[in-house]
Amino acid sequence: MHEKKRLGILIETTDEYNLELIRGAQAAADESDAELVVFTGTGAQRRTHFEDFLNKNNMAYDYANIAGIDQLLVPVSNIILGSHMTTEQFLARYDIPLITLNYYNEHYSSVMYDAGKGVIDEVSFMISKGCRHIAFIGGPADRQGTKARFEAYKMALSYHHISLDFSLVCHCANYTSYNRDIIEPFLKAHPEIDGIFTVTDRLAYCVYDILHDLKKNIGKDILVGSFDDDSHSAYTNPPLASVHGDSALLAYLAGLEALAPHTDIFHSTVPTTFVSRSSLGAYFAMDDTLSEYLNQAYRNHCDADEIAHVLTIFLFDDRIVFDNVLKEEVTTFFRKVISIQEMPENFHQFLFVQLGHIITFTNMKFIDIDRFNAILVALFKARLQYEPDQIPLLTALQNDLFNHIILSYSAMAAQNSTDYDEDKLSLNISSRITMGVNQGQSIYDLIAESLTIMNVKNAMLLVFPEKIYFNREDDFIPPSMAFLKAHIKDGKPEKTLNTFYSLDDLLNHFPGNYKTVSTISFNEEQYGILLTDYPYEKLSDIEFLLSQFGTAFYITGILEKLNIQSITDELTGVFNRRGILEKLDETIATLRFDEFAYILFADLDRLKKINDQYGHEAGDQAIIGAASILTNAFPRDLVGRIGGDEFMVIIKTRYPAFIKTVDDRIVTQSENFALEHDYPFTVSIAYGMSVFDHNATPGEIKHLIDNADSFMYESKKRHHQLMDEKL
Repeated sequence: MHEKKRLGILIETTDEYNLELIRGAQAAADESDAELVVFTGTGAQRRTHFEDFLNKNNMAYDYANIAGIDQLLVPVSNIILGSHMTTEQFLARYDIPLITLNYYNEHYSSVMYDAGKGVIDEVSFMISKGCRHIAFIGGPADRQGTKARFEAYKMALSYHHISLDFSLVCHCANYTSYNRDIIEPFLKAHPEIDGIFTVTDRLAYCVYDILHDLKKNIGKDILVGSFDDDSHSAYTNPPLASVHGDSALLAYLAGLEALAPHTDIFHSTVPTTFVSRSSLGAYFAMDDTLSEYLNQAYRNHCDADEIAHVLTIFLFDDRIVFDNVLKEEVTTFFRKVISIQEMPENFHQFLFVQLGHIITFTNMKFIDIDRFNAILVALFKARLQYEPDQIPLLTALQNDLFNHIILSYSAMAAQNSTDYDEDKLSLNISSRITMGVNQGQSIYDLIAESLTIMNVKNAMLLVFPEKIYFNREDDFIPPSMAFLKAHIKDGKPEKTLNTFYSLDDLLNHFPGNYKTVSTISFNEEQYGILLTDYPYEKLSDIEFLLSQFGTAFYITGILEKLNIQSITDELTGVFNRRGILEKLDETIATLRFDEFAYILFADLDRLKKINDQYGHEAGDQAIIGAASILTNAFPRDLVGRIGGDEFMVIIKTRYPAFIKTVDDRIVTQSENFALEHDYPFTVSIAYGMSVFDHNATPGEIKHLIDNADSFMYESKKRHHQLMDEKL
C-alpha cells in the first residue's frame, strides 16, 4: 500500500489543453502532498465502435484500473468522442472513483466549465456591434460541450430579441479537428453571415483561413469569436476574441476535491470570461478600466505595494498561475517602476535581470506581452500626469524600459529557438539510435541509451511476458506481471537482471510524486509500458519516442521471426542444418571449465523402406516422429535436423553420468510415440555420441563430430543385423 494518496489523470495527446490539465492536476497534488500519475494514450476519437477503444496506446488507460490510483480524472471529451451510451460504457469499465472533467453524469463527480456567462457576453458583444446574422459552428450536437455553448448562444440571441435561425447552425464531426470540408461550404452558402461564434479556437482558426481566402476583413466585414482562449489566440491575425475557460483550473479544482477527505459525489463549475480582441472590432477593452483605476489610485495616494499588486492581477487576468514566484517577480518589477524617483547606476542591470526572469518561454503561456506593454503605457501615462516634476526621468525610463523589453523578448525567442534545436537534435539522435535494431545491439540497451540522451532522469521499461492484442473477441484481462528490461535511475542506466514486477504494485517502485505511464505499441500489438518522470511540458518528445520504440519492437519481432524461419526446419520445427551448427558454435563458445558438450548423431531407421512401402507422406510422418522422440527425450537440449533422416542433438552438462540414461530416454519416448500414433510402420532411431570440453580446438571438434557420426552408423549397422537375424 502506498503511503501518499495517488491522483491519476488520463491524457489523450500532448496539446496545450491537456498539458494545462496536467499542470493543474500537478498543482493540486503538490498542495495535497499527493502523487500524480499521468496515463497517456491515443484516446478513442478516431474509433467508431466501442470494442475498438482498447487499441494502440490505450493499454495505459486499462493499467490505471489496477495501478493503485485513489482518484482518476477523466477529461471525457478528449478521451472519447461518441454517443452518450458509448461514453457511459467507457466510464463503467473503471472500478476506482472517477472525476469527469467538463462532462456531467449524476453517478460520477464532475468539474465543468460554466460556459453560459462567457458565451452570452461574447455573442452579446457581437450584437452590440450591429451583427444580426450570427452563425454557430460547433462539434457534434449531442456532445455536452457543444450543447452547453449552443444553449448560451440561443440565450444571448433571445436576450436581444433575435430569432434563432437553424440554417446558421453548423455541426462538425468534432471540434478538435480542422473541418474545412464542412465549414467552407457552409460559409459560402450563407453570405449574409456578419458574425461567427465557434465552440473552440481550433474551429476559429479554420474559419480564419477560409475568410482570408474569401478576402473578408475579420473584425470589420465579419466578426469572429470563439471559446478556449488558448495561447495562440492572442497572436492570430487579427487577435482572436475568445471565452477563457482555464483547463488548469478545471483539473486543479477537481484534484483538490478528489484528494479531500470525503467520499460524496460532488459537482462544481469553473467560471469562464469573455476576452475581447480585434476579431470583434475591439481594441484592448481593458484600457479604460485600467486608466480609471490608476487615476483613482494616484488621487488617493495609494502606496506602491497596493498598485503593484493590482497591476499584477490585471496582467494575469483569469490565467491561473500556480507559480507564486512568477507573480512575486512581476509585482516586484511593477513596484520598482512605480516607486523609482531617480535613476540609480545599477538600474539598467536590474531591469534586464528582472525582465529576464519574467519574459521566458514558459511564462509567456500566462503573460500576454501586449497586455504587459499596455499596463506599462497606462502606468507611465498616470505618473506623467500626477508627477510632472518627474517628466525627464519618466521619459528616459520609459524609453529604456521598452528597449529592454524588446531585448528580453528577443533573447527569450533566440534561447527558445536554441533550446528547441537542441531538443530536436537530441530527439533525432535518440530516434536514430532506437531504429538501429538491426545492428546487433539489444533493443533494450538502445532504448535506455535514447532515454539517457533525452535527459530522462528516471525511467522503467517493462515488457509483458507475451504481446497483447486488444482486438479480440474474449474479454481483456491485463497481465499481472512484466519484465524490467531497461532502467534509468538518476540519469544513468542501471542493470535490470530481467526482474519480474507485479503491475499492481509497480508504481511503488518508482521514485517521486510525479510519473507518467505510457504504452509501447505498434498497430494492434502491445509490448509493454514505460514509466518516466519526464516534465509534462516535454511529453510530446516522449510521445514521439514511444512511436519509435513501438516500431523498433515491431521490426525486432519481424527480424526474429525471419531469423527463426531461416534456422528452423520447415517439416519438423526443430533447428535446420544451419541453425543447429550455429547453436553448436554458441555452445562451444560458452562452455565453462567444468562443463562438457555432447554431440548425439541420430538416424531414422529404414526411411527408404517406409517411403517405398507406404509412400512419401508416411516417410514425412516418420521424420516428424523422430524429431518428436528426440525433443521429448532431451527437452532442455538443442535438437536439429541435419538433412534427410539425420538429426543432431547438442547436450551441455556438468554431469557426465547422464550418458547412462540416453538409451533409456530414447527407447521410452519411442515406445510412447508408438502408443500415441497407430502407424503401420515403426519409428526407430540409431545414434552415436562424442564429448568435448572447453579446451577443444576446432580440429578436435570436427574429429569428434565425425566420430559421433561413425558411432551412429555402427549402431545402425548392428541394429539392422539384429533385426535381420530376428526375421
